[in-house]
Amino acid sequence: MKKYFEFIIYPIFCLLPIAMMTKIMATNIDLYFIPGLFYISAMLIVIVLEKLSPWERLWTKSQGDLGLDIFHIFGNLSVSTIAFTLYTLAFSYRNELELPKLSMLSWIAQYFIGLFIFDFGLYFIHRISHTTKWLWFLHAIHHSSERIYFLNSQRRHLLHEVLEGTPGFVMLMILGVSPIVVLMIIYTVNIHLLFQHANISYKMGPFTNIFSVAETHRWHHQRDWKEVQGNYGAIFSLWDFLLGTCLPHKAEPSKSVGLDEPSDLYRMSYLKQHRWPFETMKTYKSILRMKD
Repeated sequence: MKKYFEFIIYPIFCLLPIAMMTKIMATNIDLYFIPGLFYISAMLIVIVLEKLSPWERLWTKSQGDLGLDIFHIFGNLSVSTIAFTLYTLAFSYRNELELPKLSMLSWIAQYFIGLFIFDFGLYFIHRISHTTKWLWFLHAIHHSSERIYFLNSQRRHLLHEVLEGTPGFVMLMILGVSPIVVLMIIYTVNIHLLFQHANISYKMGPFTNIFSVAETHRWHHQRDWKEVQGNYGAIFSLWDFLLGTCLPHKAEPSKSVGLDEPSDLYRMSYLKQHRWPFETMKTYKSILRMKD
């Protein structure tokens, strides 16, 4: 019975609520609070499932990271809210220019086109964050966690959060996707990320070729640097398969996650984590000048 339950967790508790959220918003466009309610509900469901069916029981206990991750989740959701507000204001100005726009299409067409575009933007920034030094210093905060659980989904530097979302928001604005559909997309990503990082024993079988879920994303958080250069997809693993960045999964991933260097980044305060990349970049530049 447990085996079958593992295969229905993601469709029932992630995809179905997302479908319900988008349908309600499409028929009641003034209910801007609906995504927040669904996000909170999804978070509560994940908390319960992590207790009932954890992938790694040791990860169910706080390692002194809970308070820090709560700061991160409020910070990054605030960035999403500001981004949506700015998008809405810019879209009003765009309408005055009478440019072609996807908002002429049905909401569901806008949603799926917009979701693929936005997700590719996330994939692109994530990928170059592993190959570009200054971006890695920002992104390292996300990899610093020594357990993978639902709140890791928002453990990100605020500047990196802005950079990750920018390509997608720009493309959606150029194409003229309706603000209400953009709000659907933002919370689709956020709800999915809860499950992608959840410490829940669930499986997706062949559908891991489509969705970037926990059983594949855990490989991306391995402590061994060579093991994390791939599986960059946020929602869709399709990009990894098409662009050759899919990691081989020979067995269950190691439960040793986090960073060896710097070893103290994990437990730095919220403000220190936000200062660390800039201090490290300054030191790195000084070393390069000394080598020259």
